Amino acid sequence: MESAKEYNPHVIMDEMNLVGGPTADKFLAVFLVLCGLVGTPGNILALRYFLSTGRRDLAALLYMINCCCDFLISWGHYPTAVALFRGRAPGIFDIIGFCSFWNVYFFLLQKIAIFTVMLLSVSRAIAIVMPFYRVKKLWVLGVLFLYTIVLLGFAISGALHKARFIYLSVGPFCLLQPDPEVVEKVTCLLALHVGVPSVIMLVSFVVSVVCLTGQRTMSGTQKQKREASTTIAIFTGCFIFCNLPYCIVLTLENIRIHSNQPYPGQFLKNEVLFWYAWPVSNVIFIVLNSAINPVLYYMRMSDFKNWSDRERKLRISQLRQNSSIVNTLITLKQQGLQSTSNVEQSQTVTQLTQLNFSSIDQISISKQPERGDIGEVSVSK
Repeated sequence: MESAKEYNPHVIMDEMNLVGGPTADKFLAVFLVLCGLVGTPGNILALRYFLSTGRRDLAALLYMINCCCDFLISWGHYPTAVALFRGRAPGIFDIIGFCSFWNVYFFLLQKIAIFTVMLLSVSRAIAIVMPFYRVKKLWVLGVLFLYTIVLLGFAISGALHKARFIYLSVGPFCLLQPDPEVVEKVTCLLALHVGVPSVIMLVSFVVSVVCLTGQRTMSGTQKQKREASTTIAIFTGCFIFCNLPYCIVLTLENIRIHSNQPYPGQFLKNEVLFWYAWPVSNVIFIVLNSAINPVLYYMRMSDFKNWSDRERKLRISQLRQNSSIVNTLITLKQQGLQSTSNVEQSQTVTQLTQLNFSSIDQISISKQPERGDIGEVSVSK
């Protein structure tokens, strides 16, 4: 089987001492696992809620898509946590097939999540600025679909055109290492995929906040729309905050490449940044955002909070009913065993009684001559 580790051009990474040692890596791994344990069931619960509402408007559909991306991101980084626990040993990343799949998998998920949140924030900003204009749902979903196709084509073409999948120990994760001839073009396109949607999100976020703070008197319907707009603004703000470190590191990497500086360059030459800039920006904050989103849904959406509370109470009552049924079955089984034991005891007593009677009959039969002797004596008298 072909190994991904042999393609690693950054041999110096394995020769440097890991700053912070295994303690810092294990702390990051535990934090990563905890975020996954919160984000995985939380996003499933949020997706079930959006499906149960029956709403198929643009905001609901974009929320569903984002819940799916967050769910897949939450549990997909468990191999990274295992690598951190094992001192950044490649482990399963050493398999070139898994390494390539992992890279394409997260490349698509992260970029689709960024683009989805951008569409959500832009549509809400338009609704706030122009309340009488209705954004066409099919157009927005069509743009998202085309963008996904472009990303998929970019990932596949990058994998086929003079590129290699490598395990990056400073990640620790896999990445696509392009040929030196096209490395500037690839990193520039990657920065555009991340930077342009982030800038648009930031502008939409600022516009939404300014417009929301400027509104004073509102009717009941306007208050509901303002609450929804505030929720999306907070959601977008958290997304920008969690993706900002990745954008910064990616921008610094592009500057290094265009300056023709060897890795890690002047920005990441510090040992702490060298070992933890990529895992914190590209893994920890991304998974943290996936864990924060369902918590925001619960805190900001009263319908989702009421629905999840009812769902929790229903599950608890079902567990209690199941436990009561199990206890009843256990009790009946014990009673059945007791009754069976009682029947066995009665059968044993009956057998013993029959045995005693048979022994008495045998004794009486053996004693009949003695009784005859007695009779004969009495008769003779």
